[in-house]
Amino acid sequence: HLRPADSDAAAADLKDCRLIVLQLEVPLDTVYHAIAFGVAHGVPVLLNPAPARSDLDPARLAGVRFFVPNETELASLTGCSVNSPADAEAAARLLIARGVRCVIVTLGARGALLVTAETATLIDPVPVSNGLGVYQDFLYRSRGELSVAKDIYVRPRSGWFSDRSVCYLAAGRPVITQDTAFGKYIPTGEG
Repeated sequence: HLRPADSDAAAADLKDCRLIVLQLEVPLDTVYHAIAFGVAHGVPVLLNPAPARSDLDPARLAGVRFFVPNETELASLTGCSVNSPADAEAAARLLIARGVRCVIVTLGARGALLVTAETATLIDPVPVSNGLGVYQDFLYRSRGELSVAKDIYVRPRSGWFSDRSVCYLAAGRPVITQDTAFGKYIPTGEG
């Protein structure tokens, strides 16, 4: 498990980041610690509250610059019914009132809704890939992949490795991911 002490150990590198990206597959105390670190050092924080957790403390989200829930996560956190973009905007505004600067609600096939204190903008969905060539171009234009594995793969040391990560590697791009003991099956390290 990633603990607050781990982020403290990486403090010098984290201070140079342009964005700290978090999700809820790590312990909440680590998430709260990283949010506080970002606020203290002027590093913006993006939090994707997945998987949804009922024990997430909205008061501890005040330093989050970008909060990116789906409709279910937003409903769980705010207690509001979220069945339409208008519902999503109303629920997002509750988080804005609590100090989150920007809420980006993912709406599946309906796109996304970007909500700030000043505005709400519905963003039309854009197909991620219209074919293999488009996806390959996306990979080649990317600088690499940074990801965290689900706890269900990490704790039992399952050796799980993302097929998306394989695509990045095949495109000659680096992958930084959480160790699930895949080193038993594929080479790891630099190079």
